[in-house]
Amino acid sequence: MEQSASERQAYIYDPDSVQRLSPIPHPGKIVCVGRNYHDHVSEMKRDVPTIPVVFAKLSNTVCADGDGVPFPQVSDQLDYEAELGVVIGKQGRYISEEDAMDYVAGYTVLNDITVRDWQHRTPQWLQGKSFDLSGPIGPVMVTADELPDPHRLDIKLWLNDELRQHDNTGRLIFNIPFLISFISQFMTLEPGDIIATGTPGGVGVAMNPKGFMKVGDVVRVEIEGIGSLENRIVNTENVRKIATGIRELHADLERAAVKVAAPALHFKPSGDAWSVAQILAHVAEFEHFFSQDVLHVKGNPGTNFGRTVTHEARLEAVNLSGTETLVTLMEGLNRGKQEVLHMLSRLTDDDLSIEAVNPKFGTKTIAWIIGHFITEHLEKHIGQVERTHRAYQAQPQH
Repeated sequence: MEQSASERQAYIYDPDSVQRLSPIPHPGKIVCVGRNYHDHVSEMKRDVPTIPVVFAKLSNTVCADGDGVPFPQVSDQLDYEAELGVVIGKQGRYISEEDAMDYVAGYTVLNDITVRDWQHRTPQWLQGKSFDLSGPIGPVMVTADELPDPHRLDIKLWLNDELRQHDNTGRLIFNIPFLISFISQFMTLEPGDIIATGTPGGVGVAMNPKGFMKVGDVVRVEIEGIGSLENRIVNTENVRKIATGIRELHADLERAAVKVAAPALHFKPSGDAWSVAQILAHVAEFEHFFSQDVLHVKGNPGTNFGRTVTHEARLEAVNLSGTETLVTLMEGLNRGKQEVLHMLSRLTDDDLSIEAVNPKFGTKTIAWIIGHFITEHLEKHIGQVERTHRAYQAQPQH
């Protein structure tokens, strides 16, 4: 039965209210293939390879469609590489070419962003290929049945409004079945692994003058049948410092929490105090709320922060049943941390000065909101967990 407009509206969300992730957020391996299009081999003045040139891109590089890609502090040679990503669907070793396509779960778009001078400092490319958040993946994974022939797809890349790369996957030097079979001869391929199949000609390092990316540039990769992956190059030195501080505070909170014995999780030093379990649940819920709030403010400058949930309603999250284990609480903390770090990955240094309004606090910047509601909040609750645990240990009956 056809749905009504109101029924369809229930599935429509404001993009600013949705946390969009990479379709493969934690790949076990990203196996990249170099020099796999004839035009790219020619522009780089290399010989056509007789065996695949294979290297790794590490999981710290993964970010999503729409995320900011940090401009490196140590180089000005930031380059792009549009690539078709093949996502492995089942475990395999010594896979034959004839059977290789049975191991494909689907396909995605990948931008193998590279810091060229670091890539070429040594014969090994890893250091130039694995800068943080230099591997955008997305916007989706299209399942293999939706693309019965992945060797007939147009692949394009634009830097701002300039078309820089344009080719077709039919011109791969080593095709997908060969690559899967070849790679499986020396490693076991696992579900969620990604093979980046190489980039066409048109990379910035081969241009005269060089066509490297700079802060403010927008790079967009489009592959026929999959979609467009778009990212902005951002200056994030101050945002990186904030993220590092939050990671360190989370580590301190987790270290304090894991010292707490199971019976102490729900102990309250006084009638109106919180237990350690309540504190940990509250931190995770609070981080979720303000991560979403900051992203809303980024997309809607000048609007209210703390806009959708009252303080009293937020505090209801700490009224737990008394059955939560440390494992489940730590899982919640980790989710909260990941949401904060994802939120920060979408901010630039300029975004930190965007202002929002709150009836209690007045007009404040995003930097203030993060500092007050996330950073200071974490610092406060580390001490609270430690004091509550000491009070539990001091009980005479303990």
